[in-house]
Amino acid sequence: MYFEVCYLDLNGPNNMAGVTDAQLLKRFPPWDPKQGAFLAPGIVDRIVRLIQKTEALKPSAKDIFVSRASRLKRSLRLPVSVTRAWGEMQKAVY
Repeated sequence: MYFEVCYLDLNGPNNMAGVTDAQLLKRFPPWDPKQGAFLAPGIVDRIVRLIQKTEALKPSAKDIFVSRASRLKRSLRLPVSVTRAWGEMQKAVY
């Protein structure tokens, strides 16, 4: 679940719930990684602690991230590639 939150955060979510005006959505898209992408330190810290606690998780962390993020990318049509997001996760976690 933490990996999913990070992937969503790296896509720069904007609160555009209920907005249907095409011009407004063009100016303020629901996902804008250039404007709002970030990794919440508290979430990253929890991931780091879980990986440290469970050495078994370390080699499979990438597989777990890719699996979860790929599902979100398909279903929400997110702009950031899973590969690019994993690169950002690696920098933050390792």
